[in-house]
Amino acid sequence: MPLTSNDWNVVVIGHWNRAILSPAGIAKRLFELPEGTPVQVLVPLDVVAPYHIRHENVTVIPSNDRLVAQPAHNSLENLVEAITIIRRALEDLPRTPVFAAGLNLGYKSENGIEAIQRITESSWDDRIDESSLVVASRSITRSINWRDGKINSTVTQEPNGPCSILLNFEFLSQEVDKLKQWLNLTAVDIQTQVDLILRNTIGLSPEDFSND
Repeated sequence: MPLTSNDWNVVVIGHWNRAILSPAGIAKRLFELPEGTPVQVLVPLDVVAPYHIRHENVTVIPSNDRLVAQPAHNSLENLVEAITIIRRALEDLPRTPVFAAGLNLGYKSENGIEAIQRITESSWDDRIDESSLVVASRSITRSINWRDGKINSTVTQEPNGPCSILLNFEFLSQEVDKLKQWLNLTAVDIQTQVDLILRNTIGLSPEDFSND
């Protein structure tokens, strides 16, 4: 089974006022909808968690320490729409204390991928085996400088087959204007870096990805 995209989102860490970011407030301030326009509100029933407010291609999840926007589909076009929503929050609520912004692009497969197995294997595994210990999973992480921030790339391989990749684009700043500027991204900007990491450095081929 090839890699499929999984759990993409955009996030800004800060002290968000959930009284302002009510479903009605999000509809007006972030989605810029006329007053009274209905939005979909999802409330978790079996856990204590923030509500989700969805309109068209983006779901917004407000909590006290972060604001998350999830694309309805894990596509670059939808991800850019989510970025637009987060930038709009920074513009509309410029006095919110903020600390960081980021993008998360995950990929997973239920089967092993040769390129991933190759870079996660190590001679350390042999010494673990010799000590009669069992490896539960293998992970390797690299942080790459990018646009005054970083791309944290984590590759994980489970012994029984499943593997995953997480690309965390990260920028730390307490200045709203700098976060807005860093988030001024196009689909091409993101795709270029994703291709460099997944194809050029990890060595994945087009056959390693699902067309879904």
